[in-house]
Amino acid sequence: NNSELTVKINNKKLIALYDSGNASYYSDTPIVYLDYKYKNDNYVFFTKTTVDTIGGSVDIYIYNGPNIYINNKEYKVYYAFSNINNYDIILHKDIGGIKCLNC
Repeated sequence: NNSELTVKINNKKLIALYDSGNASYYSDTPIVYLDYKYKNDNYVFFTKTTVDTIGGSVDIYIYNGPNIYINNKEYKVYYAFSNINNYDIILHKDIGGIKCLNC
């Protein structure tokens, strides 16, 4: 089940897709997919990992970046960059259930 919501990264509002199929983690931290148009020096590459997708296993590059905010709650995530149509960011399926940093 997918739905649209707004998130903030560095006080910038982004249109997000909550993707119940995105179960990608790296070291127990969810991976979110951000459109390439937002790639800048705020995101620092630190490793490559393999994730399982509908189409099979693929290697992705993982970046450290700013925390994200949803309804004024702060979340630590890792980023991968992708070409995304109609949205700015694809959220992890557990984004509402992961440990909120300021709750």
